[in-house]
Amino acid sequence: MKKYQNSTLETVGMNQRNWSEQPVPDHHIEYLVNVAANTPTKQSNRYWNLLVLTNRHMIETVFETTKCWDYHNKTWHYNTQMLAPLIMLWVKTKIDVGNDSYYAESAEDNDDLLDTHQSVGISAGITAYEAAGLGYRIGFCRCFTDTGFALEKIYNHTPFEAKKFRNGNYPGSAICLGLGIGLGKHDDPRANHDNTDTYKPTDKCLPKIYYIK
Repeated sequence: MKKYQNSTLETVGMNQRNWSEQPVPDHHIEYLVNVAANTPTKQSNRYWNLLVLTNRHMIETVFETTKCWDYHNKTWHYNTQMLAPLIMLWVKTKIDVGNDSYYAESAEDNDDLLDTHQSVGISAGITAYEAAGLGYRIGFCRCFTDTGFALEKIYNHTPFEAKKFRNGNYPGSAICLGLGIGLGKHDDPRANHDNTDTYKPTDKCLPKIYYIK
C-alpha cells in the first residue's frame, strides 16, 4: 500500500508548524466553512459549533492555551499549528437533533463522547483535505490546556456574535479540535514558527488492512 496516494494527502499527513503572514482570502474561507458545516453526522444531528478566527489577537489567545510539557527536554513548548492565519475550532455543544428528524431521537439516544468526536473528525479531515487541495498547509491540534479561558476571551471580543454562539453551548463546553490553515513560512513544515526548534519527524503507523473477498 502506498503511504500517500497524492500530494494533497501528503500535505494533510504533515502538521505545519510555521506560517506565512499572508491571509487566506475570504472566498476560500467561506468555501472551507461550507465544507466543514456540511459533512456527515449521525442522523444529521448537530454536535458542535464552529469558530473561525482570522483576528490575530484572538489567534494568539488560543495559541497561549496550547502549552504542553516536553518530557524529553524537560521544558514547556507550544503548538505552533495554532498560529496560522486562519484557525478553525470545533467546539462541543449540546446535541441538537433538529425539528424534522426522521427518527424520534433525543440526546439520551446518543453517545455524547463517541458521536461528537466522530463527527468532528469527519468534518475536520475533509476540510483539511480540501484546504490542501487549494494549496494550503494545514496543522491539527487538540492539546489545549484551558479552552474555557480562550473561549471566554473570544466571546468577550465579539459580544453580539458571541452571545448567539454561547447560547448554543453549555457550561464547560470545550474546544475538541483546532485546525490551522495557511501558507508555510519555511520549507521545513515541522520547523517552529520562529525557526528556533524543530520537531523530529515520526513514521506514520499505518493500519493493517484485510481484504475479504
